[in-house]
Amino acid sequence: MKLAGSLLLLVCAITLVGCGGDTPETVMNESVTALEEVVEVLASIKDEASAKAAGAKLDKLAAKLESLQAQMKAFEETYSTEEITAAVEKHADRIQATMSKLIGEMFRLATQPELAEHLNAAMEKLQSATP
Repeated sequence: MKLAGSLLLLVCAITLVGCGGDTPETVMNESVTALEEVVEVLASIKDEASAKAAGAKLDKLAAKLESLQAQMKAFEETYSTEEITAAVEKHADRIQATMSKLIGEMFRLATQPELAEHLNAAMEKLQSATP
């Protein structure tokens, strides 16, 4: 269940804030792409070996998200709320589809604690990489 909580917080933070890029639109594109990568990694988990390998991949994504978060902080000073909202709205369908997949993977792994236990540290890093 700890994994499920971490993933849900990650989804909310990425969706609401977005992550790095050159414009609000690229910020949202990179945010959703990173979220899609998280989904792909989680979907690849089928056994203990793949869970351990996924942990390392999720660690790398956490570092990427942390870097993108720092870029997003700088955008808050140069772009209006309206511009950021428009970018979010443009990507809303993709965000919703990705979140749906993420939640599905989250629940799948939550029912397999023998796999989820290998992901707790990585998920904590992902959670701390988002506001």
